[in-house]
Amino acid sequence: EASAPAAPKVQTDFGRFAHWVIRSTNLEKTIEFFNKVMGMKVLRHEELDAGCAITCNGAYAKPWSKTMMGYRKEDEGYCLEITFTYGVEDYPLGSGLDSIALGVEDPQAALDAASALGYAVDAARGVVTGPEGYRFRLLPQPVGRKEPFLFSAVRVKNMAKAEAWYEALGLQLLGPGAVACPDLAEALGVEATAMRVYGFGGNEEVPLVVVEDPKSPFVKLQSWEGRNLLSVPSKTLNSVYKKVVDERPGGGRVLHKLRSEPLDKNLDLDDLEIAVLVAPEGFEVGLVSSETFEPAIGVAYNPEVKIDYAWREARMQEVLAESEAAAAELRQKGR
Repeated sequence: EASAPAAPKVQTDFGRFAHWVIRSTNLEKTIEFFNKVMGMKVLRHEELDAGCAITCNGAYAKPWSKTMMGYRKEDEGYCLEITFTYGVEDYPLGSGLDSIALGVEDPQAALDAASALGYAVDAARGVVTGPEGYRFRLLPQPVGRKEPFLFSAVRVKNMAKAEAWYEALGLQLLGPGAVACPDLAEALGVEATAMRVYGFGGNEEVPLVVVEDPKSPFVKLQSWEGRNLLSVPSKTLNSVYKKVVDERPGGGRVLHKLRSEPLDKNLDLDDLEIAVLVAPEGFEVGLVSSETFEPAIGVAYNPEVKIDYAWREARMQEVLAESEAAAAELRQKGR
C-alpha cells in the first residue's frame, strides 16, 4: 500500500485567515456558481459518514461532505469550505454575515455570468446574491495582488464588545486602507466611524471588516453564517484559548474545547490542535495550529478529484429513508 507523501515541516510565524465555512443544499449548483462567475476551482473534496464532532457542518448528526474551493493551494491562499449535509434541505438566513469580497479581472463580465445563471445582481454595488443567499462583492482585482479574496464583512450590534473580542484573538486593528476596496464604508452602507478592519498585518491577507449596526432590531445569526477559520502558531492558540476561558472578552466563549487530533502518521506531523470559539455576537471562530495545519492542507491538495453526483443522489435517498424510518419509529412509540 502506497504511503501518503511526506509533508514538509513548516513553521508559520504569524497567523492568517485561512477560510470561511459556508453551507450548500445543492453542491453541483454551488460549484457551478463559483466556477463560472468567479473562476474558482475545487481544491479537494471529502465525503464523511457522520456529523463533524466539532460541528463543522452545523449541529447535524448526519453524513456530510466538505468541498474546498478557491484559486490556489490552501496553504498558499484563502478559500471557502462548502459543507453539504445529507438530508438538510434549507438553511434559514442570518443577518450577521454581510458579504465576502473578491477581486476579479472583469467585474461586469462576472456580474453578467451570475445574472445568466439566474442569480440576483446589484450592478451598481457590484454585489451578487449567490446560492443559499450568500452575498459576494465583485471588485476589480488590485494590480500586483495575487490573492483574489479581498475581505469578509460581518455586522454586530455592539462594537465595544467586538473590539475586546478580536483584540483578544491577537488581531491588529488596521486602517481602511488595508482593504482593497475604494469607499469601503460607502459600499457597506455605514459611516467610517462604525467600521473596524482586523487582520494580522500580512500583505496578501483577507482581513475581517466589522460593521456596527446598532439601529437594526437585531443581528440574528444562524448555522448559515458558518465559521471563520484562523491558522495561528500553537503558542498563540493556547494563549488565546486561555484568555477566552479565563476572561471571556466581550462576552465571547468556548464552543468546543481545545483538543488535539492525530493526522495520518505518514505525514510525520504533530497532532493538530483545534478549538472553536464563539464571538460576542455569536459568530463561530475556529483556531488551528499552523505548524501542523499548513503543511497538512498543502499535501491534501487534490484538484483532480471527481465528484460522483449520481452516488451522492443515491446517498441522499438512503439518508432520507433512514430519517423517515426513525421518525416513524418515534411516532409508533408515542402512541
